[in-house]
Amino acid sequence: MPHKKCPLFQIYLAVDTENELPIAADVTLSHVNDGDIEPTLMSKAAEASNTNIKFVMMDAGYESVKE
Repeated sequence: MPHKKCPLFQIYLAVDTENELPIAADVTLSHVNDGDIEPTLMSKAAEASNTNIKFVMMDAGYESVKE
C-alpha cells in the first residue's frame, strides 16, 4: 500500500550474467505489474547488449508473460 505522502516505486533490472553487469533498467510506480514491464525491459536489454536474448530467468511476478 502506498505511503500517504509519497508514492512507492519498483526497480527492474536486466543483467548480463556472463559478465555480471546490468544492461537495462526501468523504474515504475509500485502498482505496475511485473509482466507489463517485461517487453519494454527485454527490448532495452536486447538493444543495449546488441544481441538477441536467448534465455531469461524471472521471478513469479512475471508469470503472466507469454512466450
